[in-house]
Amino acid sequence: MTWNFKVRHRSPAGSPLLIPATTVALLLAGPAYRAATAGQTAPPRTYSTSADVETIQDFTGEIPAHLSVVDGPVTLEREGRAEAAEANIILLAGDRLRTARSRAEVLFADGSSLALDDYTTIDLLDASLMRLVVGRTRLQIARATGDLEYRVDSISGSALIRTPGDYRLSLADARGATNPEFELAVLRGSADLVNDLGRTAVRAGARAVSVATAAPSPALVFNVALNDSFDRWTMDQRQARMGYQSAQYLPTEISYYSGAFDTSGSWEYYQPYGYVWYPTVPVG
Repeated sequence: MTWNFKVRHRSPAGSPLLIPATTVALLLAGPAYRAATAGQTAPPRTYSTSADVETIQDFTGEIPAHLSVVDGPVTLEREGRAEAAEANIILLAGDRLRTARSRAEVLFADGSSLALDDYTTIDLLDASLMRLVVGRTRLQIARATGDLEYRVDSISGSALIRTPGDYRLSLADARGATNPEFELAVLRGSADLVNDLGRTAVRAGARAVSVATAAPSPALVFNVALNDSFDRWTMDQRQARMGYQSAQYLPTEISYYSGAFDTSGSWEYYQPYGYVWYPTVPVG
């Protein structure tokens, strides 16, 4: 698959430089991408017959998860070392994120997002496997790409998610508690709450809890319109990420970055390519 979508930027000599949109999406993800992918083989490129136009194969599935939003002090633990987390840093399998009086959001390659509330600790074990140690998260799965399966584990049970949707997951502070509750609330979509003693199917508008010593509870209806400050914060990040102006021009594969395109440049019509994106850069 190739794209004809291009970004136009004027070089110092005044001639147009055409940059693949995929490249721009990677640049917007932050310089950490270059460090994380050092030594890897670049994806194969294909070129059009025009000397000044380059098309590139779709490799958005290879874009790793990254920390898209950091709101307050957040700690990243990696290979036994802890450091302050910064927005746009690439996340690797085995990373642990901790929030204090702070919040954070992770954006995955398929456009799905994971929001972390205050005082939350979560381990990112794989592209679709997480371990919630304590706290509260909101997982928004954007679309089904192949065999979809996200799993969030805790000491009291697991949430198995196989459909796009919007899910809230929380685990009470386990310090001193022998049987903390793990709650799965489904705002949109469907999931299963499971542990060694049973399984409960949870549909949109319902929630269930599990503890290690008993089968998960039956699913009970709850009011999905009741939002607290964390829910509102999560939706604010989603609205900022949508980028309504750029979404109409971007391929579906990178439409999840349309908010960054909206805030970092503007669109104008340029023959023969159609609408092109001009990045906003300082003079000189």
